[in-house]
Amino acid sequence: HNPDFHPDPATLVSDHVVDNSAGDTGAFNFLAFDFNALDDYLKQNFSQTVMPSLSGTYALEEKIWSVYSQADFEWQNFRGNVGVRYVNTKLSTLTYDDVIGQDDDDTDPNERSSDGSEVLPSFNLAWDATEDLVVRFAAARTMARVSYSDLSQAESYGPPVNINSPDSWTGRGTGTSVNTGLEPMLSDQFDLGIEWYYGDGSALGATLFSKDISNLPISTVEIVEREHDCCNGSIEVEMNTKVGGGDAKSEGLELFFQHSFDNGFGILTNYTYTDTSTSEVSTDGQKTEAEIPGTAKHQYNVSVYFENDDFSVRASYNWKDDRANGIHQGYNLYTKDYGQLDVNASYNLTDALSFTASVVNLTEEIEEGYWKQSNRFTYNQYSGRRFYLGANYNF
Repeated sequence: HNPDFHPDPATLVSDHVVDNSAGDTGAFNFLAFDFNALDDYLKQNFSQTVMPSLSGTYALEEKIWSVYSQADFEWQNFRGNVGVRYVNTKLSTLTYDDVIGQDDDDTDPNERSSDGSEVLPSFNLAWDATEDLVVRFAAARTMARVSYSDLSQAESYGPPVNINSPDSWTGRGTGTSVNTGLEPMLSDQFDLGIEWYYGDGSALGATLFSKDISNLPISTVEIVEREHDCCNGSIEVEMNTKVGGGDAKSEGLELFFQHSFDNGFGILTNYTYTDTSTSEVSTDGQKTEAEIPGTAKHQYNVSVYFENDDFSVRASYNWKDDRANGIHQGYNLYTKDYGQLDVNASYNLTDALSFTASVVNLTEEIEEGYWKQSNRFTYNQYSGRRFYLGANYNF
């Protein structure tokens, strides 16, 4: 009705007082904004025609139907189960692009639908070789669906495709893009293990594992050409997205050891060795050999503890070797090897009241990353040494 009219600010202020909720920062208390009053003002003074922002509009519909069956068995010293699950997934997505400098009115929706089914069998077998020795075997086909954020939002609550204006220095834009064509990740996996329970709370074991993975999703950053109205043609864009469809193999060995002493002390340790193949993925028409994200060749953790009826304390050290994160311009990004020491304690003052305390990253470790080679630094990240205190009361 009157777009040039500005409301009296006092009418848009709530009578609710917001205190210094962020802590002792020196901020003043203030009155909150009254969004209901603003909504009423807009309805009374402006056209009520709603014009949605296409860049923030998307629709995702997923229908899942599944059925499964399982049978348990036991014979002499053998026990286990066999089962199968049938899963059908129907998925449809509708998204719009958001390119700075282009008119949303000229943007056509991106629509995609898929209908896929998988049969997922599983088999588990345990053999009690002696009273203290157990041999286990497992085989299964598993499935992990694509997350909704990877299918519908390029960034947290952002548009499906987002390209910013080019930088004045490089002439290159930056962007993020979802990939609605990602398929669920599948894995055919096998495990063979042996466990020796040689005392109360004490055990020693080893497991061999193998996983054949398909439709592996990989995060990529690639330089691509995209249309942009700013330059009457195409520009280079540093595009962040995820690609899928790759196959990879992961196999290795897990070792674990735990021992409880009679005086309340104990130790738990485990070590994992993983050998992985690379996965060939397509990034903007080019083939790239990508490593499985988040997989370290060597990793271990060691925990020592003391506990009795009233008090317990535990110190744990976790370490991982270098591991890949994704692809940047045809080469792998890595996180450097990282170890962290945490300490946890608890005390039962009474049967009802207990106190807890913990220190995370006691030695103040810093996480670092690199690209292609260890001397090509990309980032460091310090999460700080963090202290937590708590109390629990049961009534």
